[in-house]
Amino acid sequence: LGEANCIQSLGDVHLSLSEYEQARARYEQAQPIYNQIGDRLGEAECTKGFGDISKNISEFEEAINLYEKAMAVFDAIGARYEKAEVLESLWDVYKELKQNEMADKYLEQSIALYEKIGSPRAGKIKEKLSEF
Repeated sequence: LGEANCIQSLGDVHLSLSEYEQARARYEQAQPIYNQIGDRLGEAECTKGFGDISKNISEFEEAINLYEKAMAVFDAIGARYEKAEVLESLWDVYKELKQNEMADKYLEQSIALYEKIGSPRAGKIKEKLSEF
């Protein structure tokens, strides 16, 4: 588990640096380890990472598919914060697609879930929205 977490974290670093191929390689390396040890959270985090890569390279349909796959696992295992993150990511994708009604739906769900779990992220999103 520790090895997979470290590898996935390296993928997250590459993602934040916009080094998408390196990020993809790390997620591809970590995901089978998570699968082998039965860590569904880790597997879903990798799937979300693949979705983040797709979103960042404007492969929006692929991002939506990956986010929905990750969200189903997060939902099934009760990973509410991670589910809220995916809902927020879907908001970003639908904004890019200029599908404002869908974007708003996901944003509302994300904020509501962040609030339900007591995350300060809800307030940060609201604050960011008020600037527009």
